[in-house]
Amino acid sequence: MKLWTGLALATSVLLGCGGASGPIPSEPGKVVVRNETGNKLKATVYAGEGDPVEIWIDPYGTEEISETLPGGTKVKVVLEAVTGGIRRPMDIELAINGNLMIRVTKVAYEGPITYEVTGG
Repeated sequence: MKLWTGLALATSVLLGCGGASGPIPSEPGKVVVRNETGNKLKATVYAGEGDPVEIWIDPYGTEEISETLPGGTKVKVVLEAVTGGIRRPMDIELAINGNLMIRVTKVAYEGPITYEVTGG
């Protein structure tokens, strides 16, 4: 009985040590905005130590809003819609891990900008 218990314990220890562990490094990538609305958008991009960059995205247009950035870089994107309504800018915080796309799906007249982030 002790032999079987010892073998079971030894087997579980060996199977539990399946290799190196630790964080998986982030991949470099770009940020793209796809505007699926009829409104023009302004994206202000803050990445790394550089100055912010303003990029305009036409209705139903797609624009790269960053160069290729190292994996793990923190990026802040401030989206604003150009409409007649009163609108607060939408802040989006990202960490680069491969290419990321911000899909803007709706701009409410006096409400928030609806979006989703895909990729990474």
